[in-house]
Amino acid sequence: MQSKADIIHKWYEDVWIGGDLDKVEQMYQPAPDDESLIPGATISVEETREMIVVLANLITDIRVRIIHTVEKGEWVSALVEIYGFKLGTETPVYMRWLTMVRIDGDRIVESYPSVNFLSFFEQLGQLPDDAFELLLSGTVLS
Repeated sequence: MQSKADIIHKWYEDVWIGGDLDKVEQMYQPAPDDESLIPGATISVEETREMIVVLANLITDIRVRIIHTVEKGEWVSALVEIYGFKLGTETPVYMRWLTMVRIDGDRIVESYPSVNFLSFFEQLGQLPDDAFELLLSGTVLS
């Protein structure tokens, strides 16, 4: 039997890097709300597919590195880095996120990612540099 960390590695390798959207449903089946840690907060299969497609349309040559995982019972947390290039350029793009995932058998049934999208969109040139600091100072981005 695969470890939970192995399942997470396979998820990123096959779906995020390999772009095999058919594997999304094979590997990810969200649990019903009444079985979820945070009812209503689980990411749907459709949202997952959309996120992968959107990311692939913003950056190319996607590479994923799982820095560290921690397993406890049904749960695994992973610190993940994604690298690539801004579409149509040689500008490097880097994202880091922390995700907490519940696995039942060999399927992901709950996923709670925390992503720094401000930094990601700054790197793509869609937000000004230091957007977070600007927002903290009261600047309104329009």
